[in-house]
Amino acid sequence: LFFIIIDGNTDVTFTSPYTMKAKEEKVMPVTYRYSGKFSREAYVYPVVNGKPLAKPLKVMCSEP
Repeated sequence: LFFIIIDGNTDVTFTSPYTMKAKEEKVMPVTYRYSGKFSREAYVYPVVNGKPLAKPLKVMCSEP
């Protein structure tokens, strides 16, 4: 499973590809180091069969 950030926010880091089995639930560690260059919110899109899903995962930096 691959994940991408479409808006180019480089403050968010995570492991991609991330290995998961079908219908498996896992916790994926995400780091958000707020630089002030981007919004405090970022949207991470899972990529399935080469296409980003329509509904992203919302990542928010709670304390800049």
